Amino acid sequence: QSISERLWRSWYREIEKNQSPFVLTSCSKFYSSLVDQLQASLRRPNRLPEHLDGLKHSLQLALVALGDVARYQQNRLQKGESRDWSAARAYYQRALEVAPSSGKVYNQMGLLAVLEGKLVDGAYLYARSLVCESPFGNSSNLLHVLQRGRTADKQLQAQQQVSGSPSCEAMEAYSARVLSCLRMLLTGKDSKSDWGEALKRSLAALGHLLDVCDQQDESMPIDGSLLEKLSSLLTHAVCLTIVLTHSTQHVIEEKLSRESFDEAFKAGAGSERTQKALEAGNVMVSCVLLKLVALLSASAESTRTKYFANALLPAVNVYLDWLQLHQKLLLKLNPGAAALQEHCIALFHTLSANGFIERGLCCARKWDDDLSSAVLPEDREMNGFLPYEKALLARFPEELTPEKNSSRQLTEEERLVLRATRFMTLSERFVFSGKPPTPISCMESGSSKITQLASSGAIATTIVDPFAIDPVLNGRLCVLCSNTSTFAEGVCEFCGYEDEDCDVDTVSDDGGDSLNHPSWIQQYDLAYNNNNSSPGTSPASPQSPPVRRGSSTSSSSPQSTPPMSPPGKLEIDFKTIMAIGADNDDFQDGLTASKDQRRLIVVDAPNVAMRHGKGKVFSCAGIELAVNYFQALGHRVVAFIPDYMLQSDDERAEREEQGEVLTAAKIPDDVALLERLVHKGVLIPTPPQDYDDSYSIQYAGLHDGYVVTNDLFRDHIVNMVGPRERKVAMRAWLRAHQISYSWVRNEFLPNPNFRCEVACT
Repeated sequence: QSISERLWRSWYREIEKNQSPFVLTSCSKFYSSLVDQLQASLRRPNRLPEHLDGLKHSLQLALVALGDVARYQQNRLQKGESRDWSAARAYYQRALEVAPSSGKVYNQMGLLAVLEGKLVDGAYLYARSLVCESPFGNSSNLLHVLQRGRTADKQLQAQQQVSGSPSCEAMEAYSARVLSCLRMLLTGKDSKSDWGEALKRSLAALGHLLDVCDQQDESMPIDGSLLEKLSSLLTHAVCLTIVLTHSTQHVIEEKLSRESFDEAFKAGAGSERTQKALEAGNVMVSCVLLKLVALLSASAESTRTKYFANALLPAVNVYLDWLQLHQKLLLKLNPGAAALQEHCIALFHTLSANGFIERGLCCARKWDDDLSSAVLPEDREMNGFLPYEKALLARFPEELTPEKNSSRQLTEEERLVLRATRFMTLSERFVFSGKPPTPISCMESGSSKITQLASSGAIATTIVDPFAIDPVLNGRLCVLCSNTSTFAEGVCEFCGYEDEDCDVDTVSDDGGDSLNHPSWIQQYDLAYNNNNSSPGTSPASPQSPPVRRGSSTSSSSPQSTPPMSPPGKLEIDFKTIMAIGADNDDFQDGLTASKDQRRLIVVDAPNVAMRHGKGKVFSCAGIELAVNYFQALGHRVVAFIPDYMLQSDDERAEREEQGEVLTAAKIPDDVALLERLVHKGVLIPTPPQDYDDSYSIQYAGLHDGYVVTNDLFRDHIVNMVGPRERKVAMRAWLRAHQISYSWVRNEFLPNPNFRCEVACT
């Protein structure tokens, strides 16, 4: 025992003998006065660092003493009287804010949780007391709580509980079963068959708990306290698993440095106990991921779904953050690792399809392009947790003080976007590993082969609008061109693909279709059909042109004079076919420019580069190919790109050392080529803190130009200031001035059906 612990135990024995109201009140007044004096001393300027450390340590001890006194006061109540531990907990919480890595404080808070019957919370807090910079006690308290969970699990098995229990009973059942599993990890005394059965019961209880919490009526108010308890339970269960996984590598109650935790598992998860602990964490998080996919696929924009997802994501992100610190644990040979990665991929695609990438961009701009400054509740809770400390330091290089981020409160929507963005960043390595995801319907969990839960049945993904702010923004992915289209009248506005799900074909065979075409096209159709209906020409002849819907194959008058001279046979040359009618003033053939039809083409450089690199590489060659394509057609071309894309390798390395996460979208593969394009005046750098898409849209709008991109600029429209009509008008302008495209290897293909509305002179 440390000196501090020995002094505390000595004082506790003295105070335990005489807990009279007078003594406790005197102690409370003394420590309250001491806390006020210490806080006043801390506020004085020009304190030396060693003096500040001493004052903080004294302040924490005084706050812990106040919490103990408040707890003793409640202990004096008679049996059967209701006890209120909120005052003691408040003092302990304040002590944690002073020094978040003190084992004694967690030990005291664990005692309160156990007194309230919150066994998982108690076990978690006792575990936290063992993995601090100043650990307190030993694992006996933790083992005692885990044993109570095992006893409760046995009672549940004897009762033969059935599904359909209320949420509180489902929560108690899962708590007992997960603690029973974790006890096996800590003691290592149970057989392999007992472990497999216990893990199955735990996973089944978790699936049942998630289903019960999700079965509430949509019309009922959101039970915020229930979701808060669920989030806390899952996060604490994940942290317990992390601690017990580390306990297979070293003695956790000993005073260890953070580096000792960081360097664990360098040889992989070799021992049987480590394999079991890893399996428990992997299948637990896989189950939560499965539920998230089902929720977001069914109704991503539901308010209840957002609250539920906000309750589930913290546990997932904490576990993945910790896994990233130990690369050997990510190997698919480890139990449950392959299934975990497949479920991460499934949720990544679900979030992407529901627009969370765009939402992340909007959220980043609100935080001045620095999401790292946004502190989530789980960040504060993980502060001082040594197994997780390295991940926290990478995200927040500065100390997480209570004052940090106090001026900016996160809304529920912003929390969801930030958590989803973190998850997608953590899962990116799985998504782009080159292996396609396996179907969600099969769920393996290592050696246990856990049966898939009822909630993990066939999941039909429904793509919904990612912002749901304005009806004009609604859309779905087109399976042909991969753009998000509104499918007005059942047709994609980008490529003309007819959606099979929409039955809007009102064209009849009696000529109604021809009313929608210009008069010159109707005349041309009539002349063409008349010519091919002349005597001697068989309608079924291979030389006959296909009959248009709404056109008659018979001549209305053999003696009539055709309005124009149609060809005598079907043209088989594609370019010749496309030139038919091009001399008419009402027809503009795509993007080919004559001398009086030169247009400004603004290339969305990052969008074109990433599409050319198939989403994995920022291909600078793609920008040059797109620019050359439109210049060859006679247009004036410019492209905009963020200034930081032109940074050298050393500058990017420096950004990474500062904690910035550089994804593929931020690392160009040929900076020299970009510099050449800048020198030619084609590529225009934008300030790094600005939104480059705004420059593209603004410049194209001011010069009557067109933007080459597959981005629908939802975030630009959403963040526009002004009435709804302004957003509607901007969306309409973008549709008319946006040129979508595709790539066939190095061949650039703009949308063949795009037509410029007005030629620039």
